[in-house]
Amino acid sequence: MHPLPTAWTLGLSARWAARWFGHTPAAIARRFEADDQWMAPLSAYLRTWAWEELETLSSAFEKELVGEHLMGLLAMAMAAAADDPAGGPDAR
Repeated sequence: MHPLPTAWTLGLSARWAARWFGHTPAAIARRFEADDQWMAPLSAYLRTWAWEELETLSSAFEKELVGEHLMGLLAMAMAAAADDPAGGPDAR
């Protein structure tokens, strides 16, 4: 079993941000809890991978598929957080 990280930091190009979020802000800093709505499936998906496994992906199709999964779940989590009347997890 691999040790679980306590945090993830993602850096996205402006092109990817525009593709998935519809805009290209200079920076977005958002804290999500692992069990918040759409973060729960994203967190579970990330926990199934070991970095060594991801680094061994050689086909462009496999890399794109993993990227699509990650970004789709992240886009859903960000949309849910934006709709949260309490202001999302940072407002707690």
